[in-house]
Amino acid sequence: MDQALQLSPAADQYWAALAEPDVDAAYSVLEDVLVAGTPVADALTEVVARSQRWIGEHWAAADWTVSQEHAATAVSEAVVQRVMAHLPCLDESLPRVLVTCAERESHSLPAMVVAASLRSWGWPAEYAGSLTSEALTERIADLRPAAVLISASLTSSLTRLARQISTITDADIPVIVGGSAFDPAGDRAMRLGATAYAETPAAARTVLESLPGVVRQEPASAEHEAYRLERNADDLARDAVDRTLRTVGSPAGAFTPDHWSVVLATFTPHLVAAIAGGVLLADPTVPETARSWLERVLVKRRAPEGVTPVLWNELRACLRDYPTAWALIS
Repeated sequence: MDQALQLSPAADQYWAALAEPDVDAAYSVLEDVLVAGTPVADALTEVVARSQRWIGEHWAAADWTVSQEHAATAVSEAVVQRVMAHLPCLDESLPRVLVTCAERESHSLPAMVVAASLRSWGWPAEYAGSLTSEALTERIADLRPAAVLISASLTSSLTRLARQISTITDADIPVIVGGSAFDPAGDRAMRLGATAYAETPAAARTVLESLPGVVRQEPASAEHEAYRLERNADDLARDAVDRTLRTVGSPAGAFTPDHWSVVLATFTPHLVAAIAGGVLLADPTVPETARSWLERVLVKRRAPEGVTPVLWNELRACLRDYPTAWALIS
């Protein structure tokens, strides 16, 4: 039987525990699955990670609030930490690896699932969360890992990720990347200079078992404008949002984090950073996908009709000093 289908009832029970939210109930569901003989990696992928995707879908559809999303995510993070705490001793004959997130990303659960899966197979995998470039460099110098695995969930992280990859591979350490910021074929990963791309924890294990001989790949071009755009993303986004609200009408009063105007202000910097990622990769699908996602989210929150096209036009106006970005979104 297909593993996802076999674990579907457990995933439903786990989802109910997340909705409470109840850490003990969620862990109990996963513990029952593990006691029944399901490998740790399969349980985490088909129950925990699968439920995390549902969380994102429910928030995007405005079925869940930001606070519900954060509470449920915290439950899953606590569950994975408990699983790691109960894993058997590691195989010291295997090389030590470091698992981290793209800089400034708060989406830590995918990296935690990868680290826990690798540890369940005996790999000495250290989970380090999201580190600044300086902290990552220091940790690598202390640990000297055989490889660094980086999870990136947001396309707005691509420019920062490119710098992380460059720093690590310059030290002759392989970098394996994965996450929803990448395309399934791994083309974006290779263009960023990664050593390899892994779509799943099992794929990461396969890569680690036979690390490529060539550590450094050819990095993407157009770095200067992309990095300048990423550095100024907050200011450019603020300007574009202000212009947009003047056009469509700025709502009065104080609003919750789930109001469309707050979502617009919160996620437009991510949209600008996604444009920077598109510039870096010369790939217009990066900002186009981010724009489509934001439009769906705003529609579900009953934003004024046409707010996303207005925002897009205002962004073009704000990007007149960034010719490659302007051309990319035009």
